[in-house]
Amino acid sequence: MFLLLARHNESAWHQEVGKATAFYRRWLQWYHQKRDNTAEGGSRKNIAAHYDLGNDFYKLWLDETLSYSAALFSHPDEPLVVAQKRKVTRLLDQLALKPNQSLLEIGCGWGELMQQALDKQVKVTALTRSSEQQRLVQERLAPAIESKQAAVLLQDYRHHHGRYDAIVSVEMFEAVGEKWWSVYFDKVASLLKVNGRFAMQSISIHPSLFDNYRKHPDFIQRYIFPGGMLPTPEKLLELAEKAGLTLVDRLDFGQDYALTLRRWQQSFERQRPAIHELGIDESFYRRWHYYLAYCEAGFKAGSIDVHQLTFVKA
Repeated sequence: MFLLLARHNESAWHQEVGKATAFYRRWLQWYHQKRDNTAEGGSRKNIAAHYDLGNDFYKLWLDETLSYSAALFSHPDEPLVVAQKRKVTRLLDQLALKPNQSLLEIGCGWGELMQQALDKQVKVTALTRSSEQQRLVQERLAPAIESKQAAVLLQDYRHHHGRYDAIVSVEMFEAVGEKWWSVYFDKVASLLKVNGRFAMQSISIHPSLFDNYRKHPDFIQRYIFPGGMLPTPEKLLELAEKAGLTLVDRLDFGQDYALTLRRWQQSFERQRPAIHELGIDESFYRRWHYYLAYCEAGFKAGSIDVHQLTFVKA
């Protein structure tokens, strides 16, 4: 409740606290900029700080699909695994792929979307910067990888080449970094065939909060996702348009993310002893418990939102 109240009064809070902490905030901005997502290694280092905590850690509290992004619920009591599969199914339906067509996934997580695409006889290439995720996906999809129907590459999107019938990216854009936003969309457009579709799921921040947010790195940027940055919805659409991508579908479902985070928190709390058995100390546990609650409050208050956006390359 306290975090939700704080989120509802975020603008006033920043105005008052910011007066007394100007120097500290400037230092945070400098520190955040130091953790730039460069293709040469900055991105790999920042991703590893979060996703290479270990597959066993995430297996403890995510659902069986190992989906670490907003689920799409039909009703509040629906099992999380069902809502996660619906999210992926909707994204793939938006791409309208036929058997043997090619799909590129930028940021593949632990392979759930790849698996569903392979079930549709689609050829999938996936990119990740996490060696832990690559290892698990290679194990999970070994037959498809051996038959050349799938590939999972430990590669930065900026270094990838090829042409695809469709591209998909689920909550990866948040880790790109503002400096690289235009590069990201230009790269997507260059990898996409004419009339090809690009579907992305992305978190955004409310426009009224963006200016302060970009100047003053928040808790998530400092302790959870180094190098990350949320765009506004308007900025996402502007970037896509400049890259030659036309919006054809949009779904906003921030309250579903609040429910997803609530489910994760409950699971995280149940698994507290098992998390400690992995060698994770109490300070880390508390920091992550706060992170999940902090995000839930943001979605409930409308400070942040999540979208599925589908574009076509003319």
